[in-house]
Amino acid sequence: MRFYRSLNTVQAMTFDLDDTLYDNHPVIKRLERDLRLWRVDSFPPLSAFDEQDWKRFKQQALRSSERCRHDVTVARETQLGLAFAAIGITGTSQAEAIEQTMQQVTLLRNRVDIPEQTFRTLEVLAQKLPLVAITNGNVDVQRIGLQDYFCATFKAGPDGAAKPNADM
Repeated sequence: MRFYRSLNTVQAMTFDLDDTLYDNHPVIKRLERDLRLWRVDSFPPLSAFDEQDWKRFKQQALRSSERCRHDVTVARETQLGLAFAAIGITGTSQAEAIEQTMQQVTLLRNRVDIPEQTFRTLEVLAQKLPLVAITNGNVDVQRIGLQDYFCATFKAGPDGAAKPNADM
């Protein structure tokens, strides 16, 4: 590799959380499986919807607003609103059902297995540089035990558009 100008001193390091510091695929797979069971147990009429129906609700949510395309939480809330409306749950009851479901999503989403090597690596790096976490998702660094390594966390949605947008 040839460098045509000197590199500036690295002053901080950013990490995309999912699939960088841990394998996120099993987390999401388990989340969707366990959430499906919880939804049907908590709201039995939702059992009428199969996986294709949920995908249609998701696509409809993503098409409904720019905000849904940049904030996975808003997208899921919108998807749930569509599903609850389809079974006749509207108004205040719908808002409560969405809130209950999102509480469950938060619990399930943050069941993450982080390799010990990730903790060791972050420990070494955090002693040398400020570390910043960035994510398009809704993982919570405190709930998964990484809060001590990062001086800031930026999430798509509340903190800007989803990666790879320039403002994220």
